[in-house]
Amino acid sequence: DDDLCPGFDDNIDINNNGIPDDCEPCPDDDGDGVCNEDDLCPGFDDNIDLNNNGIPDGCDQPCPDDDNDGVCNEDDLCPGFDDNIDLNNNGIPDDCEPCTDDDNDGVCEIDDCDDNDPDLPAVAGSPCDDGNSDTSNDVYLVDGCTCEGVVNPSQEYCENEGDFPWHEWIAGVQLNEIDNTSSKKPYTDFTDIETSLEIGETYDITLTTEYSWETFDEYFRVWIDYNSDNNFTADEIAFSDIVITPPNGTEFASVTGSLTVPDNLAAGVSTRMRIAMQRGSYPEPCELIPFGEVEDYTVVFDANGNLDRIAPAEQISVWPVPARDIVYIEIPQEVNVNAIRVLYGQGKEKMTIKSIPNGGEVLSIDVINWVDGLYFIQMEIENNKWRYAKIFVGGNY
Repeated sequence: DDDLCPGFDDNIDINNNGIPDDCEPCPDDDGDGVCNEDDLCPGFDDNIDLNNNGIPDGCDQPCPDDDNDGVCNEDDLCPGFDDNIDLNNNGIPDDCEPCTDDDNDGVCEIDDCDDNDPDLPAVAGSPCDDGNSDTSNDVYLVDGCTCEGVVNPSQEYCENEGDFPWHEWIAGVQLNEIDNTSSKKPYTDFTDIETSLEIGETYDITLTTEYSWETFDEYFRVWIDYNSDNNFTADEIAFSDIVITPPNGTEFASVTGSLTVPDNLAAGVSTRMRIAMQRGSYPEPCELIPFGEVEDYTVVFDANGNLDRIAPAEQISVWPVPARDIVYIEIPQEVNVNAIRVLYGQGKEKMTIKSIPNGGEVLSIDVINWVDGLYFIQMEIENNKWRYAKIFVGGNY
């Protein structure tokens, strides 16, 4: 009557739970109520079979494989990437190969603009030396490797005139608000005549030559000093065309075309436009033209038609010129200034002034660490208009 396990030895109770081993319930290591020997999915609950396919869910799916490369997570050599792609057969999936970095700057070769120089790529806008003694404000561009400066301004524009304008000369210039007729002279300074040109827009231009009697091919060229550095360069040629020789005795002959204002210029900047005409070949901006004439005009870059056309000298007073330590800028009277920026080159931003003075007050800017060269101060006033002035730092201007 006292036998706990009839037919078996009650004294064998290795786990000391008070139940003879031979009458213990079956072993069930995963606790799902299914004896080990009958367990369909050891380590998982045999009773969970959501899709009712007779296979417990814990054994119904392959091992977890988050990156779907056919390698279980616990064995995955390159989580998040395909372990099977190993083109160089070195046993390391390609996407987890250490990147090539010859200059040991922490930037992989594929992302490094110069993998032989640990100082590159540099931070965009940081100072550099482009190796050109005629430039200043040299900085790295956005690729971190290209170093580019602004051509140093000369004190005055170069001289250019016609040596003999008596047989043919510039008789007319039409460009937006400029509609000027003129007589024969070696050179005429028409910089008191100006037009606004909207940034990014295209304009018709008509240039007219006048003959005394005999006629020739006349080559017109127009330069606009886009960056206001007092130099006319090849990339500032805005228009070129040729008047083909008309019959002798023709009084006037014209060319009409178009010029497009670059879209990366600083609004409000006033600069010079040079028009030169030469017999037989295109003129250069700074030379004595044997037969022909030269005229200079003023253009002001507009933005969306909202240009404040007050003459630059009357807008903002800047001193000293040049500045070496501190530059002082007087804010115009009775003007509400919304923003102040300092630009260089063709509209690149040097800095933004966050503390804006009131009209009539003087703003001071520390320029002691600035690279020598030409800068622009721009002030945004009411109605999205801009006023500006030039800042010369260092050098002899």
